[in-house]
Amino acid sequence: MLQLKLITLKKTPLYTEGVLFNAGNNSYICDTLEDTIRFKTMQEEQDGEGLKILNETAIPGGRYKLTLHRSSKLGRFAVMLLNVPYFSYILMHFGKTVDNSSGCILCGKKDGAGLLVNTGMTDYLVALLQSELTEGTISITR
Repeated sequence: MLQLKLITLKKTPLYTEGVLFNAGNNSYICDTLEDTIRFKTMQEEQDGEGLKILNETAIPGGRYKLTLHRSSKLGRFAVMLLNVPYFSYILMHFGKTVDNSSGCILCGKKDGAGLLVNTGMTDYLVALLQSELTEGTISITR
């Protein structure tokens, strides 16, 4: 089973930068870019300490199951996180800035503050999950 780990490195009022690892062999996969973190845990959200703003909020830390999803918007398969509280259709795909995120986890190579360059990571992550018979999880540390 594929086990991914996303570690947050930098939080700003506009975006969140991180790094994605294969937890099975502790190898670097890519850099990540997300919307800003408005709450770190689901308890903070439930207690009213965080406020989700549609298409402008990173998902909370936690462990989520992964599956493949055929995205009509992207025109290809992408890795999708399942059962993310208060969120739906959270995909891992390429995007240059958080304007391309809408809550999704953007994957690529860091190309400056809040910027990514495409490295074919969408297809790579799909192939990686397929090699594990489409079973996987991601642990997100905020």
